[in-house]
Amino acid sequence: MNGRQTSEFQQAMMIHNAASLGSEFCRNLTDVNHVSHYLNVNVAGFVALNAQFMQEFKDVPSKVVINITSDYAVQPLASWGLYCSGKAFREMFMKTLALEQPDFRVLSYSPGSVDTDMFYKEGIQETKDVNVVKSLRDVEKHILTPDTTVMRLIAALDKNVFESGACIHYYDD
Repeated sequence: MNGRQTSEFQQAMMIHNAASLGSEFCRNLTDVNHVSHYLNVNVAGFVALNAQFMQEFKDVPSKVVINITSDYAVQPLASWGLYCSGKAFREMFMKTLALEQPDFRVLSYSPGSVDTDMFYKEGIQETKDVNVVKSLRDVEKHILTPDTTVMRLIAALDKNVFESGACIHYYDD
């Protein structure tokens, strides 16, 4: 932080937007190292980063933590078991964080289907279940640009009427 102390900041914000899909049918997830690696990257790292952020910025007056989530945290998809489970874990962790740290503003945001490499490369090209690929192709007709969905998130943050720990969706009013 270039020699600056965290107490000099008026606001600290962390946005979790990293995740990996790792499409595979649950019955094939027999490699403990593969599963552990996925969970380390998408869950354990997320937990540890939040803990470090909370410790480092505890004295900053305004603290915000945002988790970019997915509708698939609550809606399972065949061959996306790790992804869906990881997103569900992260949403519950955020709710718990909000409960334990009332001085932090905590939000999970589901951005809708967004025009990204993850949607096309991992989602459409690498998904193992043909029915999921078909449904993604149907969704593709209504895909959002990153700018469009980010502007919706910014508007929600500006309004600041969400309950800490809540999950809001792009399509919410």
